[in-house]
Amino acid sequence: VQSGRGEIGRFAGSTGAATIVGAGSRWTTDSLVVGAGGRGMLSVENGGQVSVTGADGVSVATQAGSSVGLSLFAANSLLSVAQTLNLSGAGQT
Repeated sequence: VQSGRGEIGRFAGSTGAATIVGAGSRWTTDSLVVGAGGRGMLSVENGGQVSVTGADGVSVATQAGSSVGLSLFAANSLLSVAQTLNLSGAGQT
């Protein structure tokens, strides 16, 4: 899958999850927001890959009230961030 911007649990009161599983499973996006105001879960498992290529990078749990889970499980599972990784600015991880 390729996207311009990925958002998981971005708004207050929202809940979202994305799971990328298995070798050959790949999500490429310019930017990724996980749990900016809501609840978000990103799991990359068993050789899955997430590649964030843009300057905005990844933002995780950046607003008060947000709650996030981020899981990389098993060999060759990868979260690749070209530029910025912003973790837990005000939320909970």
